[in-house]
Amino acid sequence: MNICKTDIRNEIFRFAKDAFEAFCVDIETMFGIEVRCQPREQQSLTGENLKKHFRTFCAVNTIEAHGAIDGSFYLMLDPEALFTLAGIFVVLPDNKILENRKSGTERQAFEISSVIEDAGNLLAGAFDRVFRENVETHRHFLPAGTFISSQWRDIQQKFDIKEDAALTVCFYELTAGNLPPFSCCAVFPETIFAKAAEPERVGQADSVQAQSEPLQPPQQTVEAAATPDSNNIFSILGLKAVDVMNNDVKWCRPDCPVEKAIEQMRQTGVEYLLVGSKRKTQGVVAMSDLSSAVSIYLQPMFAKWKRPLDEATLKIKVQCVMSSPAGTIPPETTFEVVVEKLVRQNGCLVVVDAGGKTLGTITAKDCLAGLLV
Repeated sequence: MNICKTDIRNEIFRFAKDAFEAFCVDIETMFGIEVRCQPREQQSLTGENLKKHFRTFCAVNTIEAHGAIDGSFYLMLDPEALFTLAGIFVVLPDNKILENRKSGTERQAFEISSVIEDAGNLLAGAFDRVFRENVETHRHFLPAGTFISSQWRDIQQKFDIKEDAALTVCFYELTAGNLPPFSCCAVFPETIFAKAAEPERVGQADSVQAQSEPLQPPQQTVEAAATPDSNNIFSILGLKAVDVMNNDVKWCRPDCPVEKAIEQMRQTGVEYLLVGSKRKTQGVVAMSDLSSAVSIYLQPMFAKWKRPLDEATLKIKVQCVMSSPAGTIPPETTFEVVVEKLVRQNGCLVVVDAGGKTLGTITAKDCLAGLLV
């Protein structure tokens, strides 16, 4: 469902809730700990009022918005939230997380600021996905850094949040495993909603102008009828998808860790793994997808900078990085269409029968091999 720009202001609490819930799913997928999100409330606050919700230090993750809303908004974590999320990301035991929540200092928060930034980036990605699915004119959200401070004046100056600034603040409560709940909030300056409404006012003016202009008679265009090309080499060969497909398909489960999938691809020498089962292909994953999910600091040349969080990237589930849905074609598809689809798909096609059962896969290498036979 795509939301028009005038609805964003009214729907922002739901969008943020969906984003926090997606963030919870991402954490559960990556670290195997159940995280639940409970919406609390939406408030219209000023910068001065917001300060009362953060009486000690806090972490502020800045998100730059482009498209339907334009400007910066903020994801704010109090000490309990930032120490809980950081503890999950570096795989600390519950008792250590509880200890940090109780007595963690601002200095300790600074020491783990890179981990808190990673958590903020993951949350920003969840917001981006939700807006991409719901808002037609959304372009992208970009993480723009994390700032930790106990001085509200520094926070106001850093993010230009004046004491009388009008803010829409959405509060949520998250619970991770058996740990006590903690609070997070998304802070949206009212100015970004004002910017979102401007294009619509322009569009309305254009509409009025268009109505006042006389209608022009439509111009007729004549398109040349498409005729089969008897000189097309693909047509001459008469090849079908079934003739060039590779029926030695390698599979992995959606919950397969990235590390295991990489090992499987190296051992079998395949370019792609299908995710799911023969009855239903849920997606396709390439070695490049898996490699991009794994931290660069696990490579030998960067090993001296490795952190526990980098090891955790090996546990990311394949379903988080696969391409879905997979591009599918029936076995009788002509070779010409196969090539066209491969160019657009840029990777791997899955050949399925009328019942949806997977018969094989086709890559560019399979097409070349088919021409050489």
